[in-house]
Amino acid sequence: MIIGVVRVRGMWGIKPKIRKTLQRLNLTRVNHATLIPDTSYYMGMLKVCKDYVAFGKVSKDVAKKLLIKKGEITRNKKLKDDNTKMKDIDNFLSLLDKGETSLKRFGIKPVMRLKPPKHGYKSVKRAYPYGALGKWPSLDNLIERMF
Repeated sequence: MIIGVVRVRGMWGIKPKIRKTLQRLNLTRVNHATLIPDTSYYMGMLKVCKDYVAFGKVSKDVAKKLLIKKGEITRNKKLKDDNTKMKDIDNFLSLLDKGETSLKRFGIKPVMRLKPPKHGYKSVKRAYPYGALGKWPSLDNLIERMF
């Protein structure tokens, strides 16, 4: 299962442990996103920073669309411009689903810069049913609003 993680809150007044965890997830700014496998290692990291990010399952279709639209190989080169990697996206997503690879190993920058969501967040201070933070059952809707 692929987990999508989106940074929702900023750095002001953040504890050092949470700051370091967000840096290890490559989420250094608001509206940055990443795709990670569903392993206990990453779930522990998400438990630490749950008050600053939104995370949840992402379908392979939305993950593929996210990589094509926002994935970067270098600062000036998008993933959609590289034909060899475009052919391997489905294979990469199945390996990421099993936890056998990561964005960095595939040659993609581990963070994708998104726009703020259309119609905004419900709240950046409350958990999922009432706001945008914490674990979502599916993050597809939020990510699609941020293209």
